[in-house]
Amino acid sequence: MNHTKTPWKYNEGRETIEAEGRDIAYLNPTDSDANAEFITRACNAHEELLEAVEALVDCQREKDPTAFNMRYDKACQQARKAIAHAEGGSK
Repeated sequence: MNHTKTPWKYNEGRETIEAEGRDIAYLNPTDSDANAEFITRACNAHEELLEAVEALVDCQREKDPTAFNMRYDKACQQARKAIAHAEGGSK
């Protein structure tokens, strides 16, 4: 099953979430701003977060301690960037 490609955006005036030029979700007016922001942040950050976790897991395959440390440091930087994006920061 495929989902609508990101980025997803909140249309505050219509209380919908949009992507690819069409509505993909309709929000209940109660708390719609907070819910819409959470949904769009989570969906837009999903791929980046998944890649960061995969990079961290891949570090375990590294046998050489020096190479491990380099890969781990790079993966941690990637994870911090993904977390900041998921928390609402820029990419």
